[in-house]
Amino acid sequence: MPNILVNTVLLFGLFIFSNVTNTYGGVADILRNQENQNVQQQENISTKEVTENNLTKKKSGNDVEVSNEDDSLNELFQEAEQGDINAQFAIGMMYHLGERGVEQNYQEAFKWFKKAAEHGYGIAQFTIGLMYSAGEGTEQNYHEALKWYKKAAEQGNALAQFNLGVLYKNGEGVEQNHQEAAKWYQKAAEQGHVRSQVNLGYMYNGGEGVVQSYQEALKWFNKAAEQGDTDAQLVIGIMHENGFGVGQNKEEAVRWYKKSAEQGNANAQYLLGEMYEDGKGVEQNDQEAFKWFNKSAEQGNADAQYNLCMRYYNGEWVEQNYQEAFAWCKKAAEQDHAIAQLGLGLFYYGNKGVEQNKIMSYEWWMKAARNGNEKAQELLDILCSESPWACK
Repeated sequence: MPNILVNTVLLFGLFIFSNVTNTYGGVADILRNQENQNVQQQENISTKEVTENNLTKKKSGNDVEVSNEDDSLNELFQEAEQGDINAQFAIGMMYHLGERGVEQNYQEAFKWFKKAAEHGYGIAQFTIGLMYSAGEGTEQNYHEALKWYKKAAEQGNALAQFNLGVLYKNGEGVEQNHQEAAKWYQKAAEQGHVRSQVNLGYMYNGGEGVVQSYQEALKWFNKAAEQGDTDAQLVIGIMHENGFGVGQNKEEAVRWYKKSAEQGNANAQYLLGEMYEDGKGVEQNDQEAFKWFNKSAEQGNADAQYNLCMRYYNGEWVEQNYQEAFAWCKKAAEQDHAIAQLGLGLFYYGNKGVEQNKIMSYEWWMKAARNGNEKAQELLDILCSESPWACK
């Protein structure tokens, strides 16, 4: 009986490790994953970036040029105390960055930024919104962040409009409202703000807060892609490959995947690898396929990592190497890749490349089963029947 059980498990292994398929879950998953990544970008526009950018901008009229070291700090503070919003903002920048002999102090920075913001200075209002979002110099408060973003957004600040869209999209500091999110993304997108163009494209793609339209989605993705945005380039490739909002054209898909992949987009690298593997829109080329899968895997793409696991296990395109196969399978499994978790359990059960450890088999098959892999549940039943001590 034990031999029958072992053979059954190894047959599962033969099936798993001999089938390299497109495992990314389809176009919808790629689009959803990309949208989730992009929508969380609010905090990436940091207060530090805003203040540093303003240090290098030469201001006209009554603006204070912070980089001019000949300015007297005493005069600057006097002007700020008298209500000069440019001086107030400049002092806020100094405290935030720890520049011009003042010690970095976010609380002081917040105080001076707020003085300027309360007098209607748009960039200061946006900066206060950032500090409330990040809990920098004050307690984190998305409701207050939203209030200040809105003030700046109504003055036409594209960054504030984008962050306002993010808060409405995520329901942070306000009830979730996709219509409001799309409205503010559009205002920023029309000013050329790249991330807003991308996010608006996703809204049109999914019909969130707007009437669903692949054509409108493609329009906004194209605007962002023209500015070099790799996510937009990737999605345009997906749309051309599948005929969403445009005639199906695999050659165009390859062209856009390549633009994105060459700039380091891991998802585009993976899909470009698939195109070379299958000869879709490009001449079939195993070496090119492996090159792009490898680039994607090295950046942490779990599907690409699992793909390399299979290649090394089967000696396909590369010299067979069970240890290398195990290493890539483990990387993917640790990212919750269910098939890789199933495969890793098989490695520990008795496949090549690692010492047998049925307890580890149990743990990884349990993870795969929790992620909806039915074969993992079948293997758990076999393992617990054969070696109940391994099943906790």
